[in-house]
Amino acid sequence: MVEAILVLIFAGTAVMFYSYYNARVALPPPHSGCYEKRERLLSDTEAQVLQALEAEYGNERRVLPKVNAQDVVAVKPTPDQPLMEAAEERIRHEQFDFVLCGKDAFDVSCAVRCRSGERKGQVHDPDRFLAEVCEHLELPLARIRTDQPITQARVKARVDEAFREVQERAEARKAKQAAKATKAAKAAQGTTGTATAGGAAKKAPAATGAAAQGTDGGSPAAAAPASGGTGGDAKAGKAADETTAPAGAAPEKAASAPATPSSTPSSSTASSAGPAGSSGTGA
Repeated sequence: MVEAILVLIFAGTAVMFYSYYNARVALPPPHSGCYEKRERLLSDTEAQVLQALEAEYGNERRVLPKVNAQDVVAVKPTPDQPLMEAAEERIRHEQFDFVLCGKDAFDVSCAVRCRSGERKGQVHDPDRFLAEVCEHLELPLARIRTDQPITQARVKARVDEAFREVQERAEARKAKQAAKATKAAKAAQGTTGTATAGGAAKKAPAATGAAAQGTDGGSPAAAAPASGGTGGDAKAGKAADETTAPAGAAPEKAASAPATPSSTPSSSTASSAGPAGSSGTGA
């Protein structure tokens, strides 16, 4: 039972959408009897805004009413054809209430939108959409509330505010770019300083090694005299020992020399006693 109800609901929805689509596609061709002339081009409020704009900027610029947004904003060419068509369709039905342009060149300097109040909850808010487009293009967009009294001072204040907002955004963008460039320059300088310090650090061990090698290479030359001096001291000590040794040996020989004569007399005595005994025996 539930499935049958769901099928009927889907079928009814499909028929409804098909009928709506067929009615939109199969529209009857328009004829001249479908149109009538408007009584006025501008409403009373729009006429007051136009008068205030002309009184304030009429000597410097032209004030054009009811200008299509597509005549002021062009869609940039892009290879994405569906995106380009969607962008053209989105801006085709939008318009600016007033446009300030040069008297001779007709270059657009400011656009004006009149609105009766804040539009909240709209899926496609024309004020918000045009504000985003003008901000991207750096085109001043003045918003004038028509539910408040229209005076020349209020209109001038809104237009001056639009010019000031564009100027402030441009200055903020330049300051951001300058800060970014300064940061990049500092980063590059820090990288260069690090590379230089690394090169100096690499050269320092090499210089230390060379100095150490020079010290080691000079040590034999320095050690040679030291060795020679040590050898000379050794030789001098040896010569002193040799000189001292004979001096010490001489007394020993001198001491041993008298012993020989003492033994000689003994032997001479014995020899002399020998003959004496012989003579006694003989006697």
